[in-house]
Amino acid sequence: MRAKRSATVLLLAVLLLALVAAEAPAVPVFARKYGFVCTMCHTTFPNLNDFGLKFRMNGYNIPGSEDQEKSVLATGAPFAARTMAGFTSDKFAPGGGADEVSQFRLNGLDLFAAGAIGPRKGFFMGYKPSITGGSGVDPQEGALEQASVVFSQLGSTWLNVRVGRYEAAYVPFSQLRSITMAPYEIYSFDGSPTALDPAIRGSRNTFLPADTADGLEITGYGQQSFQYAVGLTNGSRANSSSDGPSDVYVRAAYVFGDGLGQVGGQRLGLTGYFGQARGEGITDRNSFTRLGVDASLNAGPFSAWVQWLQGWDDGAFNAYASGEEYEFSGGFVQLNHLTGASTKFVRYDWVDTPATDSHDISRWTLGWRHPVADNLALQLEYSNRRVQNGVLPSGCLSENFATARLDWAF
Repeated sequence: MRAKRSATVLLLAVLLLALVAAEAPAVPVFARKYGFVCTMCHTTFPNLNDFGLKFRMNGYNIPGSEDQEKSVLATGAPFAARTMAGFTSDKFAPGGGADEVSQFRLNGLDLFAAGAIGPRKGFFMGYKPSITGGSGVDPQEGALEQASVVFSQLGSTWLNVRVGRYEAAYVPFSQLRSITMAPYEIYSFDGSPTALDPAIRGSRNTFLPADTADGLEITGYGQQSFQYAVGLTNGSRANSSSDGPSDVYVRAAYVFGDGLGQVGGQRLGLTGYFGQARGEGITDRNSFTRLGVDASLNAGPFSAWVQWLQGWDDGAFNAYASGEEYEFSGGFVQLNHLTGASTKFVRYDWVDTPATDSHDISRWTLGWRHPVADNLALQLEYSNRRVQNGVLPSGCLSENFATARLDWAF
């Protein structure tokens, strides 16, 4: 009882601190270099707005000021680290067991370096060091998650090239840069939709849209309206080292109205991904397709982000009806309200699986994020996830996730 009272007092103290704190800038890598506030490149940290996307496509050079940029070879590479810590409750029904959490937790560590390495040339690196999990610490697998070089404006803004490992531009709302702790379900869906029941496995496809990719990407944009991206990648990380690049993606987006798509005006996008992957227990690579529609809509302090994705996996992947194409769809709708430096958000995710699978997913997520100091923000979030399961009396598996944590970077 005393421990619960202490946790409550601490959380109330943090909340009080948030209510009286001043507004603060956010992203440290480039904020230090340019003296920017977070809203220059972000709708709300860490989500990029369209100016931030153009800054990235432009080799981490400010559009229009490329010839004045100083190389990191002369000034030193901008470096940043980010982690989160706070109280987390993660409960399952029916369930219990080792995966349940109700304690103060340290969650992850990300290391970044990025910047210009010459006029119209830049780089970005993201590394996750290996962390052994334990009481109060979430485990983390070490990985060089991103490492890419951008060559921008090869003749005009309509031709920019990125090479290396990166998050493909066909993903309009980044999993790596999401404001929510809860993942985008449609980006993390691979036919095994829940860790609550490992026996659930509809498609054995190993491709995940949320993964970063190794390959080459060409992008382009006008002053405002049209943007495109085309890429060729190695695809699923489960593919063999002898598999050549065979995954192709395309994206086109159009911005209209007064603004840059995620901070004003409106943006509509179309995406397509056509690839080959190896599946668990499958010898050869088999084909799959993803087609999507997305929108970012703005009205004053309110914005709405919408993503819908349709997937088709070759029949060889289907664990429920072998030889029959595994077809699914899903997406999310997220509503945001920005007041000053604070952001309130609510999101609904869904995944519709085939009738032969019948393990549909739904998730509600809501939260509030507020900076409490320079590069330090408080985040309160609750998420309920349900996976259909006709075997259970309740008809579904359920997860309830709640957290109050500090997110800081330097």
